[in-house]
Amino acid sequence: MLGAWISGSNIVGVVAGPGWHSLVAALAGGGGMLVTGWLLHRAAVRATRRDEPDGGEVSG
Repeated sequence: MLGAWISGSNIVGVVAGPGWHSLVAALAGGGGMLVTGWLLHRAAVRATRRDEPDGGEVSG
C-alpha cells in the first residue's frame, strides 16, 4: 500500500512539473512512511496488550 501511495505521489509530482516533483515526492513519501510506521507501531502495541494476562490494564 505504501508503494502505491508513493507511486501516486510521483505521478502527481510529474504532472505538476519538474520543480514540484521533488517537493511532492518528499512530502508525500515522507508523510506516507511516517503514517505507515505509526500505524504499524500502534498495531504492535495493541497486539502486545491483547496477549497480556490482565488485558493490558494498569493496576494502581
